This record gives sequence, structure tokens and C-alpha cells, in this order.
Amino acid sequence: MQDELVDGILTVGGISYVWRYSNRRFFVRDSMGNKTVRLDTLEGKSESLEDFYKKWVAHIGDEQVGDSLKTVAIANFNTNAHKTLQQAIDLCPEGFRLPDSTEWRTTVPKVRELESFVASNRYGASRRYNLFWTSNEKDSETQYCYEYVLKQNSNVSYYWDIVAGDLIECPKDLYPMVQALCISEEE
Repeated sequence: MQDELVDGILTVGGISYVWRYSNRRFFVRDSMGNKTVRLDTLEGKSESLEDFYKKWVAHIGDEQVGDSLKTVAIANFNTNAHKTLQQAIDLCPEGFRLPDSTEWRTTVPKVRELESFVASNRYGASRRYNLFWTSNEKDSETQYCYEYVLKQNSNVSYYWDIVAGDLIECPKDLYPMVQALCISEEE
């Protein structure tokens, strides 16, 4: 059952979570939404967002999309799915925690259906970026986030292939760009 992938809804203490079982671990998170919104139009953004956003757009523009980046939006947006670091920690029910950076590379299932930032160039090429909190702290103001990049499959248009994954530095108060995914403490 090590590689089996099972999904469902779990309610703990009156809070409903989307759960997944994979690699002998349980994962819980908030549910995804059903709309696409531009990041610059969202209300309630953190003070650190603008500076982080500029650096992040330069990062994806330089390395992934080129200088023809025209828009960044969140697909499948749900206001509750994006959290500051403290909100992400608080989301995890008893017996769960944020995965560390090693677990993001080895244990966490690569979930394609979560909210993603969508970057497109003028030729229509698209990539999706998912940012998640890790339990790894850089310093008192910064936490490491795990970013993985998906590229639209050339053979099946509704399928996205994972092409990269890496750690990036995120301000702890960053909202709304980072999501929370909690992992069970024990196998």
C-alpha cells in the first residue's frame, strides 16, 4: 500500500479537511476553490507581498517564462487555502504538522489539483507554480517554502507534468501566495 493514493474529506473538531493517503502517510489541507483570480486584485494581502511578488515574478520570468510574462493568476482559488505561516501551523490538527524540506522532496505526494499560480507568455505556453510552507525556518522573519513547477502536458492538455521543485525563501507573514499542507506525525 506504500504508493497507493486515496482521497477524501475528514472532519476534526468541526473543521473539514481534504485528506490524502500516500506513501504510508496522511495529508490534510483546506479544499480548493473553483475560480481563477489575478493576484494583484485580491484584498487582505500582507505587507510583505508586494516586495516578495516582484522578486518572485522576476524569478519565474527569468528562469521559466522569459521576459514576455503577461499575467499571474491563482487557479482554483479558495481564500482559506492560502495562509500565513502561523495560520498554516494552526491549520494542522493534533497529530499533524507542516512537512519539512526533505519530506517535500521524498514523501509528499505531488498534488496537481491544488491552487496554482499560472504564468503564460505571448505564445500561450503555461506553467503552474505551487508554493507550500515547510517547517524549516531560515530566521525570525523568513521561512522556507517549497515551490514546485508544473508544465502543461503536450499530449494531454488537461494534465500537468511536474518539471521542477525547490526551496525558496518566504516572509512568515506572506499572504496569499503560500498554501498549507499538513502531514501526519507517524506512518
